[in-house]
Amino acid sequence: MQTAQPAADAMLSALMTVGRLMRQRQAEDQLDPGIFWRVHRSHLVNINKVKEIVPWFNRNYLLRMKDEKMTEIPVSRNHTRRLREYLKL
Repeated sequence: MQTAQPAADAMLSALMTVGRLMRQRQAEDQLDPGIFWRVHRSHLVNINKVKEIVPWFNRNYLLRMKDEKMTEIPVSRNHTRRLREYLKL
């Protein structure tokens, strides 16, 4: 299982502005909330780059991304409900 680091690296270009790295929360405010979702306090993902949603323990999920390594990103308990509502699960 890959860690979320490659996905975080892929997101780095979206978080760069004028040569400086923006704080994740500042970037989140500028990104389209219909596309970029906070799924964990450590992870902000482009929902269009999710390859599959994998059931995980305690009714939570892992997001398997569309990158070469199929990075897996956990969805926190706090964000699982929103994901279920979005997917009508």
